[in-house]
Amino acid sequence: MKIRITDSQLVFALGTVANISVLNIFGNTLYIYLSYGILLFLLLRRKQISFSKNFYSLYLASIIIGCVLCQVNSNFENGWKTRSVIVSINMIVTYLLFGFIFKSDELKEKLFQGVYLGCLINLGWCYLQIVLYNLMGTDINLIVFNFPSQIKNGKLVYSALVTHAGILVPVLVIGFLVSDLNILKVLFCIAAVMTRNATCMIAMAVCVFFYVVIVSKNGIRGIGKKKVVYICLTLIVAIAFVLILWDKFNLAWSFRNVTERIYSLTVLRKVTSGSDATHLRYLTSFPMIASRLAPINFMFGSGMGTSGYYMSHYFGQYIDKIWVVECDVIDIFYSVGLIGAFIFYASMAYIFFKGYKINKRYSVFSLTITIAGFFYNFQMPWLYLIEFIMLWSVKNNVDCWGFFKLYSEGKNDYKKSTCDSY
Repeated sequence: MKIRITDSQLVFALGTVANISVLNIFGNTLYIYLSYGILLFLLLRRKQISFSKNFYSLYLASIIIGCVLCQVNSNFENGWKTRSVIVSINMIVTYLLFGFIFKSDELKEKLFQGVYLGCLINLGWCYLQIVLYNLMGTDINLIVFNFPSQIKNGKLVYSALVTHAGILVPVLVIGFLVSDLNILKVLFCIAAVMTRNATCMIAMAVCVFFYVVIVSKNGIRGIGKKKVVYICLTLIVAIAFVLILWDKFNLAWSFRNVTERIYSLTVLRKVTSGSDATHLRYLTSFPMIASRLAPINFMFGSGMGTSGYYMSHYFGQYIDKIWVVECDVIDIFYSVGLIGAFIFYASMAYIFFKGYKINKRYSVFSLTITIAGFFYNFQMPWLYLIEFIMLWSVKNNVDCWGFFKLYSEGKNDYKKSTCDSY
């Protein structure tokens, strides 16, 4: 029996493993290896490279320029230069994959369906972590993946299937925005709190607030009585569940601790932990570091994957590692410079304003991802790919949020899109 693997199946698999980073081989996630394989598969099958003339082409150009500047910079050791090349190639592969995927509604849908399935898998695994750790004191990630979860204040940090709880931000946000069932939305919110990760809590708070303000208020009118009863029952069950967890897992302390840390950092400009001091320094040191950059590096950056160099150079932080700053805003600026950062955040602003007229979830997503990016770095190739497609969709008045659905009514009528410019 001959088994034929289709493009759709491969892209669906790519989306499913996109936000599962504990599957790590030689420092790269399964998503990276699969993206290389799928790109090669598509090139061999279609015998052509698909380029897209779009706004993100400029962003890719800034990535390449930054990589070149890194290679010719005598201050950077070989480890930094190698990392810059690897990350830049990963982004080129992501861009070329976008060139294939954006032309087909079927491939876009399969990618987004896979991503949403990955969000649900992460959600389920997070609760499995919670149950096993509290009943048996077992870290399932250590047993299954030989990857120990983070310990904070003597307790396990629930990070699902990612390497750090902060990376769960886009997983939780996408899962919340896509889920139709209110109970699933509640479960994503609770998972964000259970992680006890400040970035996850901030991101979910921002997401829920703007979802209620921007999206939900437009759907209040015309809600039937049965729907109102269903919503009320869901809220009652959710509140009861939260109260039980609030007492059982001492969430009051976690919530108060995170709130105090945010208030101290943003209002009092004081730090309450070593982690806070480190993250605050990424922002407070920016004027000093930026003023000392060579003009060409200020404009075009020093290469993807190298933002940690400046913190190591000026503050001696992680001097024995090749790493990136745990703040998307600063990481992007150091990587691709003022021009690249402007392109990226202009794109997010475009998604926010133009997407508002198509599906208000665009606005909630872009705003949440931008704000949360001040507190951690979670911009990875898979998320860039999603953002590429969202930008294309908004430009062409396409509501891509329907692509996330794991089910559809009736037969899909897929049409190839010929729109390839912004």
